[in-house]
Amino acid sequence: MCIATKDGRTREVYLHTLQKVRAFAGETLYLEDIDRVWLHRFQESVGGKVNSRAIHLRNLRHICNFALDEELTDRYPFRKFKIRTEETRKKALTVEQLRAFLHADLGPREREHRDVFLLMFYFRGINVGDLAALTEEDVVDGRVEYRRSKTGLLFSIKLEPEMLEILERWKGERHLLRCFDRYADHHDYNRRLREALRRIKGPDGEPVEPDVSSNWARHTWATLCAELDVPDPTITLGMGHATAGHRTTAIYIKRDRSKVDEANRKVIDHLWGKQ
Repeated sequence: MCIATKDGRTREVYLHTLQKVRAFAGETLYLEDIDRVWLHRFQESVGGKVNSRAIHLRNLRHICNFALDEELTDRYPFRKFKIRTEETRKKALTVEQLRAFLHADLGPREREHRDVFLLMFYFRGINVGDLAALTEEDVVDGRVEYRRSKTGLLFSIKLEPEMLEILERWKGERHLLRCFDRYADHHDYNRRLREALRRIKGPDGEPVEPDVSSNWARHTWATLCAELDVPDPTITLGMGHATAGHRTTAIYIKRDRSKVDEANRKVIDHLWGKQ
């Protein structure tokens, strides 16, 4: 029941957790069978890195909370169980690395991949799935408007000249970008994009960032905002996160949207050395 409420990439992650649970406990598992001892044993059975195990445990915790809300059980095994995590390396490019991408000498296909990543950055870290779904119909009054598949939140992004240049260069027929006319599966494109980005070399002849992937665009945007002293609430609104002080509907308010537009322009100017 709980997994049926999920879609897209989130549903895939929950189904992966279900596979892990079945591999450990078999096809049939009752909520009453899950206690702290079971959770510890399951945690060890999953293997892999600490944060990878934490994802499955958080999914399982959410399912238990769902069961409580639906009055399917009165047991909550996570009450005295702590999900362990560890700090990970920040997935953000420095402005110098981003400029190395910007000025790299590339062939047409490599340039297309680089431009797609830059557009994701300009679009405040849009994910590949949402970018792939965009069409001309999503361009309204000089803005790109779409709902983020992961959260359903409406995003409205002012089209700046740097974005328009990329969109015109790689204009698609059925999609906003031609690369998504070629790929029926955006996951396949995302893999190829990741491989291409990791091959881009800097002035020293070495890869700019051997671990870069598409989701680095989102982290890079937020990190550069912070370095430019953009207020945290504005960064939060730009990324579509909710805070105690801001309802998610605040992103619809023109005043707040203007602040995000100004922050995005500031970040783009910083990349291009216009400040």
